[in-house]
Amino acid sequence: MKKCMTVFIALAVLALGGAAWALDKNTLTVRAIVTRACIFSSATSTPYWCTKDVTTGPVTATGGKNWNGTSRRMAGPGGDLLPAGAALGADYTGVTAGSDQDSVTLTILP
Repeated sequence: MKKCMTVFIALAVLALGGAAWALDKNTLTVRAIVTRACIFSSATSTPYWCTKDVTTGPVTATGGKNWNGTSRRMAGPGGDLLPAGAALGADYTGVTAGSDQDSVTLTILP
């Protein structure tokens, strides 16, 4: 009986010790450094956001790959060039059918 009681007490001590391990905790400090910036919110459209207290200037755009010095143009599959934006019927005369496109870089100025 004495052996059983010793084993029982040993098991009780181990069980309580295991519970103490489960109650352990730790506190950590978390920090973030936020830099003042403006970011375009989409790669396919022009909306953007800025962190607080950032004053922005205008959004500028390059002329694109097919700039002719006065207007942006889109290149088509046949090497044809269409004016970017509103194109008139005369702009399509003799143009190869297909997808016309150009790449224009936008910049947010501080």
